[in-house]
Amino acid sequence: MRINVCFPASGREGMLYYELLPQERTVNATTYSNQLASLVLVLREKRPRRSAVHLLHDNARPHVAKATQAKLQELNWDTVPHPPYSPDIAPSDYNLFRPLKLFLKEKRFAKYEDLKMAVFDFFDSRQA
Repeated sequence: MRINVCFPASGREGMLYYELLPQERTVNATTYSNQLASLVLVLREKRPRRSAVHLLHDNARPHVAKATQAKLQELNWDTVPHPPYSPDIAPSDYNLFRPLKLFLKEKRFAKYEDLKMAVFDFFDSRQA
């Protein structure tokens, strides 16, 4: 079973926003741009006095697509590029996905819904 975690966003306070995509869906520029639109609503609610947003990006196609770039420009958000082909792992890979992997280690799920609920539990435990 595979689960697609789309747009995990965290800050000093912990997890701010995430979404799980259906098993058969992959992230494309439209999905990613919609996630940015959803994230801005969460940030306005959880961080009303902060206007600056710095987004760590790698060069994945959804991140560099014209639609995504237009959305970022519309939102006036800065991107901090993760160097291409860098041997360093992205902070999200170390600070988020590694603990998630350890959380799920040795657990067995009979149904996709069970896996999804376990991932929700993990992220909810990290909410700001």
